[in-house]
Amino acid sequence: MVKTTPMSRVVAGLAHLAWAIPAAVSLPLVASAQAPPQDEPKAIRLMLEGQELRDKGNHAGALEKFRQAYSALPNPVIGLALAQELVTLGKLLEAKETLMNACQLPESDKETAKSKKARVDTALLLVDVATRIPVLQVSVRGVPAGQDMTLEVGGKTVSQAAGDQGIPLDPGSYEVVARTETRSEQRKEVQLRERDRLRIELTFSNPSMDRVAIAPIAPTASTSVSSTPSAAPTATSEPTEPTEPGAPKQSRGRLEFGVRSGYGLPLGDVDQGEAMKDFWTGMVPIWLDAGYEFNRSLYVGAYYHYGAAFVSDSQCANLSCSGRVIRFGAMVRYTAAKLGELLPWVGVGFGYESTSLTVTANGAEATVGVSGLEFLNLQTGFDFELTSSIKMGPFVSYSMGRFGTLSVKSPSTGGAEQSQDIPNKATHSWFVFGLRGAYHIDL
Repeated sequence: MVKTTPMSRVVAGLAHLAWAIPAAVSLPLVASAQAPPQDEPKAIRLMLEGQELRDKGNHAGALEKFRQAYSALPNPVIGLALAQELVTLGKLLEAKETLMNACQLPESDKETAKSKKARVDTALLLVDVATRIPVLQVSVRGVPAGQDMTLEVGGKTVSQAAGDQGIPLDPGSYEVVARTETRSEQRKEVQLRERDRLRIELTFSNPSMDRVAIAPIAPTASTSVSSTPSAAPTATSEPTEPTEPGAPKQSRGRLEFGVRSGYGLPLGDVDQGEAMKDFWTGMVPIWLDAGYEFNRSLYVGAYYHYGAAFVSDSQCANLSCSGRVIRFGAMVRYTAAKLGELLPWVGVGFGYESTSLTVTANGAEATVGVSGLEFLNLQTGFDFELTSSIKMGPFVSYSMGRFGTLSVKSPSTGGAEQSQDIPNKATHSWFVFGLRGAYHIDL
């Protein structure tokens, strides 16, 4: 079973995958005309042998068996086992390629429940592994004019452009070497751990003074989230009985249609240890609500909410990201007696919220979403009666909810949405303020 990834790792993984997806999509599917021959008995035997070696702690031997089994019969169960063993041995780059290939496997009509579950775990592990791959950025300064520079990382030659952009590597020790024709070569030993983002600067000064500097840098482009469902919509009521002579009486109930907008501030946590503000800074909601006003005080209605979320720069730097918040539910509202020209009211409701964050890069899209119950929505405000049918006024609301499901959708999942429960649930809130208007139809 794949361990649930924290929200930040999923968002960062989507950013990584968005850049990697075009290459992945170009890989030939296993079911293509050049698909390798399949030998199911041999694959089952090798799989069992690999599991036995793995259980005994012989991971190198198990890896070789799983490789042979996957070559004999490419399927999600064997591909997942192979990738998990690669991750155990720290071979994250190969694990990512294996997982991307396994995600491309066509689904069979006779596929078992175990195989379908392996597809979900494969997609989630791919997102997790993508965020664990360390990246080394190498900048070389002081190269003499007119001279070529050779850059090597771990004994392999890389281009200066790749070094500037960042080189994905497996965890481990690497020697970085820069050479020119006339200056002393520059060397630096670097130790990379999972999720490291390091920048190395090698500087050619002069034949007698060469120096090297190293400094940690902030993670490269990471994505963002999504946003979270927000505070509450409300339906409004028009309580006061007309007091002026000749004013129409409200002898029956009436329908009310409302719309509101404003600004929402995130509070609390997406899940344990990850604050809402780390993923988005706010949102602009559009609420539509409709209901029935039984008398001048009591209103019962339903609402639908769509919000555009502002993604935090720390999650979506240098990427195209968009956030969406959808909410729907029910509420009741009580309107008090008129205070001068004001109609004060309070409301309470509950509903369901669904939030998604989409990362776009190189023409590919990847989406992560969270959803769950909004169990409390408190609101208050006051209205001004503009006409006998229209009123408007400010409002504030405070909602509390808890996300229970995490979902991922990208070309690496075959375009299908894969989801799982969030084990470390936490409470989040939205504080929303703005302007609200309502229109009544007497019955």
